[in-house]
This record gives sequence, C-alpha cells and structure tokens, in this order.
Amino acid sequence: PIIEAPTTTSPTRAPTTPLPTISPTNPPTIVPTICSGLTDDDRTTAIRAIVVSISPGSIIEEGSSTPQSQAFNWVVNVDQNCPGSDEDNTSIEQRYILAVLYYSTNGADWTDSGAFLSVNLTECLWRIPDPASGDGIFCTDNGTVVNRIAIDDNNLNGTLPSELGSLPSLRALLLDSNENIQGTIPESFKELSNLTFLDLDNNTLSGTIPEFLYGLSALLAVDLNYNDFSGTISSQISQLSNLNFLDLSDNFFNGTIPDVINIMTSLNQLALYENELTGTIPDISSLAELKELFLYGNFLNGTLPSFQNLGQLVELDLSDNEFTGTIPATIGSLPNLTSLRVHKNVLIGTMPVQICLLTSPPPPLLEDLTADCLGIPPPVECDCCTECF
Repeated sequence: PIIEAPTTTSPTRAPTTPLPTISPTNPPTIVPTICSGLTDDDRTTAIRAIVVSISPGSIIEEGSSTPQSQAFNWVVNVDQNCPGSDEDNTSIEQRYILAVLYYSTNGADWTDSGAFLSVNLTECLWRIPDPASGDGIFCTDNGTVVNRIAIDDNNLNGTLPSELGSLPSLRALLLDSNENIQGTIPESFKELSNLTFLDLDNNTLSGTIPEFLYGLSALLAVDLNYNDFSGTISSQISQLSNLNFLDLSDNFFNGTIPDVINIMTSLNQLALYENELTGTIPDISSLAELKELFLYGNFLNGTLPSFQNLGQLVELDLSDNEFTGTIPATIGSLPNLTSLRVHKNVLIGTMPVQICLLTSPPPPLLEDLTADCLGIPPPVECDCCTECF
C-alpha cells in the first residue's frame, strides 16, 4: 500500500549562533588643510625651514617663551599664509619678523597696535602708512616688500630683535621716542646694506656704537640721541661719507671729536651735545654744507676756531664747555647765522662788533645771542646779547 506523508511537519530549529552582520562601507574622511596640496604637517615643516633661516631653531622650540617662539606659533597656528612661491615665502618671512618685533617689544602694551597680527591683512597694512607723519609700515614692489618701519612714540618696551636684520630691502628704521627700548643694537643690522635712515632716539639703548654701523655706507641720517650709549666716537665714522644728519647727543660718549669729521662733507647737522667729550674742536673748515652745530654741555676746551668757511651755518651752540680766549670776529661774516650761544665758558673780552651788527638790521638776522656778560666787570662785554649769564 502507498503510505501517505504526514500532513504536518516539526518546526525547523534556528541556528544557535547568529550570522555576522556586514556593515556598509563609508567613503574616506577628508581632513581639511589650510593650504591646498599641503598637509598641515607639511606646511609646518616648510614654515619651520623658512623661520630657522632667520632665527636659531632652539629659540622657536615648542614650549619656549621667547618672542621668536611666540611668533612662530602665531605664523603656524593662527596665520593662514601658505609657503610655496618666492613671493609667498617672502610674506611669511616678513610676517614672522614683524611678529617677533611685536612680541619683543610687548605689543599688547603698545599705545596703538594698529592692525598688527591681523590674519586677513597683508603685513604691509598692519600699520597703515601715513605719508604726512612718516609713521607706519611702508612697502615697495607693488606693496609686497617691507622697506620702511616707523613706529615712534608708541610705548614699545623691550629689545631690538636681531630678526630685523633679515629684511634686506629695509631703507628706514624709525623707532624713536618709545623711551623703553633697551639693550644694544643687534649685530645682524650689519646686513641692512640699503639702510638710509636709522632713528632710535629717546630710548634706553646702551653699549658702544657697533663698528659694523660705520660700514653701512648708504646711511644718510643717524639719530641715537637721548639713550645710554657710551665709549668713544670712532674715527671709522668717516666711512659714512653720505651722512647729512648725525645726532649722538644726550648720551655718555667720552674722548675727543675725531679729526676725520672734517671729511664728512655732506653733513648739514651735527649734534654732539650733553656728552662727556673732551679736547678741542677739530678742523671742520671743509663742512661747507653744515647748517647746525650743537656741541654744548661737554668738557671741550681750547680756543674757538674761526668758522669762517661755514657759510651755511644757521645755529651754533658752544655753551657750557671750557673754551678759553676771545670770541672770533670772523663769526660775524656768517650770512645765515640766527643763533649763537657761547655762555658758560671761560671766554673773555668783548663781543666783536661784526657779530653785534648781525643783531641790528630790522629784522635782525641774529635773533639769539648769549654770552657770560653778567658781573662787574663781566667776563665778556656784550651790549648786543639777547641774554646774559
């Protein structure tokens, strides 16, 4: 007989271990970078190479608190510039150097920090140039290369960073009247072969004038007035043959005025007042372009030279020294003289009539004439002086 299959069957038992679940495949995550074609690590490496060519690597190491380390950290982690072309790399160099200046002089305490360290502006706009006052950061080459830094009377407090010497196109460095820039002039400044104007007056810089400064032959004006410089004025100063303005006053220079000053024939202002200079006034008869000569407040001695070849002279201040003898009548032949101050010396005699005549034409040419003309009898007889001491 045919046996029929049962109409019901037993249920199938489920497997005791589940089958593995296969997760869907996700596309790879793209890590955003600042610079197209460069990972952030590659960018940091490239920037480090640029910076190490300017500053020693040890002072930019992570964890260092130096201005250089702070500037490097800012360039890498805050700024958005990318290395690559020569122009890009120059911009990174300049931004780093200016950041070092900012941190070296306590930029957070500046009276006016302008737009310093602005990531959205070219460094040439960090301190907008003011042609009227000369203040600001000035750039050439279509506004890309820094050639003038002028930040005066702005409470810069700290030291001059050596990195400034790595701005080869710099023509003017004017950081005067900040009062608290300290230390010495960095040796790296010897690389500033295009520098024409150096103004660091009214600060607290010290040390001697570095010898390399005399080798910067492009210099036209040097103003180191009202600092704490000391030592002697080197005869090498004559190498600055193009200089027309020299102000070393209100410091602690000693020794004599070098004889070679006479070959610096481009000078039109020479200020050496309020120092500790000794000796006599050297021959300066070749300085035909000289308009202002300020030697007061020293220990200069001897008799006064004739000054007769200095036809452009407008102001002559020899007061508060130890000059002896009489006042030369030849000074009265100077056609442009408006101020002559010879008080507080050991001069004797009578003010020459040739000089007094300069005080009489209406209006008088010589408006300021001082001498030791007090006392009975006075050391210097002077009826035409505007002030007696």
